[in-house]
Amino acid sequence: MKRIISATCVLCFMVAFPVQVWAAQIAVIDLQAVLQKSEPGKKAMQMIQDYQKEIGSELKKKKQSLDKLKQEIQEQSMMLSEEAKQNKRTKFQRQAQEFRSSYQQYQQKMKQKEKEVREPIIDVLLDVIQKYGKKKGYDLIMDKKNSGIMYNKENMEITETIIQKLNKAWKKRDKEIESSKE
Repeated sequence: MKRIISATCVLCFMVAFPVQVWAAQIAVIDLQAVLQKSEPGKKAMQMIQDYQKEIGSELKKKKQSLDKLKQEIQEQSMMLSEEAKQNKRTKFQRQAQEFRSSYQQYQQKMKQKEKEVREPIIDVLLDVIQKYGKKKGYDLIMDKKNSGIMYNKENMEITETIIQKLNKAWKKRDKEIESSKE
């Protein structure tokens, strides 16, 4: 009796939902791969690395100075008076605080630069995905990594297609920007 009731409920449930829900068009894209493999993504990564080298050199110098002072304190600890040791320790603590502050500023600058470089790419990418989704009749396009997808059929994966379309759209955008400058 319970089986008959359960089967009837399942049958009613299936009839209650339109058939279209069962045949939804879904695609999956790996946005991280798009950002790493596309032309604008590669350029952005190079810009970020160049910026990192540029602002990281000052941080590296401060770290070397701090390490040198620490080594001096360790090597000279037996020969220095208590007052001289205290002065060196105070100097070391001040430089360590400056280094921590500089490191936090460095991290903030890097995050800002990444945002600055990636935002235009994301804007173009979202437009490309929306146009592609409408053209191909997809009901849903999901990010493979951030949506928690553990498995998908290969025919659902549109990452490579989106990379190609993003490259074309980016070139078109660059041409439009260049022509507007002239």
